[in-house]
Amino acid sequence: MKLLALAMLALFVAAAAQASYPRASIVVYSDGYAGVNITSQVTAYVPANFTLIGAPQYLTVSYVNGTPVVYAVHGNLVEVAPDENGTVSVSYYTLSIIYKNNMSWFLNFTTPYYTVVQ
Repeated sequence: MKLLALAMLALFVAAAAQASYPRASIVVYSDGYAGVNITSQVTAYVPANFTLIGAPQYLTVSYVNGTPVVYAVHGNLVEVAPDENGTVSVSYYTLSIIYKNNMSWFLNFTTPYYTVVQ
């Protein structure tokens, strides 16, 4: 019985780890920009697509250690060509998902990712 419980716990932990990717974080700045960072696990030599949140400016794509990744932008998608297994980060700024009405900031976006806004 204890072995079954441990096996189920291991499956739950593995499922929770898988559910944490892909994910996005958005930081709202006082100048009206939003910094977007999307991360996901990738497999070497298997192309991966990232859906952009807003129109990107100053886009960079890299592994979490800072090594650049080859990519191409196609409309609202970034296609990456990873050459190693790991976590890839797509980072950029955007003005298109945030607006100010008098003294309040508003965000308006749609995303397929689990997203945290700061």
